[in-house]
Amino acid sequence: MRQGLITAWYDRNINAGTEWKHEIDTHLNTAQIILLLVSPDFIASDYCYSIEMTRALERYDAKEAHVIPIILRPTDWKDTPLGKLQALPTDGKPITSRSWHSRDEAFFDVEIGIKKVVKELTKPKERDTEIGKIRPVNEKFGNKTVKAHILFVDDEVDKKINSLRAFFTNMGYSTDLAVNGREALAHVQQHQPDIIVLDLAMPVMEGFEVVRRLRMEGNNVPIIILTAHPDSNYLDEAYETGANAFIAKHIRPSDLLARVETLLRET
Repeated sequence: MRQGLITAWYDRNINAGTEWKHEIDTHLNTAQIILLLVSPDFIASDYCYSIEMTRALERYDAKEAHVIPIILRPTDWKDTPLGKLQALPTDGKPITSRSWHSRDEAFFDVEIGIKKVVKELTKPKERDTEIGKIRPVNEKFGNKTVKAHILFVDDEVDKKINSLRAFFTNMGYSTDLAVNGREALAHVQQHQPDIIVLDLAMPVMEGFEVVRRLRMEGNNVPIIILTAHPDSNYLDEAYETGANAFIAKHIRPSDLLARVETLLRET
């Protein structure tokens, strides 16, 4: 976490008054790495075993997430569906095992194992020659020349976002719209944009998480964060996560166009 490669979440992060099941489902369905803290209590819990573990394994089988059992205390986990997974610490030796010199040693072993997975996830991926291919600026589609493809990501599909898209279309750009972070990531996998204009506060997955995940995957597409809350704290986080620009939503379309064209020239 100190290196900024991962963002951790667990259910104690749920605020009072929040629908806990929705929050858990949201993170369980979007996390790239899921750690299952295995103990006799975990195995005995209907919710942990039958719901959370089942969903985690579904995403593992679909190659959507890495699932790592962390064996906290001795339990017969190898005869469960978790038995097919590589567990931590090494050899599935429980954290509380007396064979460790200390629990710090056991947790360090877990840390090393997780780092290996993160390293694998952060390797730059070769993009398919057809799907997700980066299009050069000024590519021709039929008889129409398109300067570049812009992905707008905003949950508020209102007059302003529609006007922005119409403006850029008139200026020779093609545009698409995703209404949340998860939809944006799925779009990028299928159709690599030349630049992304991204809102911060969105349901399902907020803007900073979108930037983190794209950068972890080695995707260096230019990203402009367009927000109604241009707070200085947000500004620092924007650049720390890998955004290229941080702009208030009330910017004039012509000024946003200038920023877009500058970033496209720089890439």
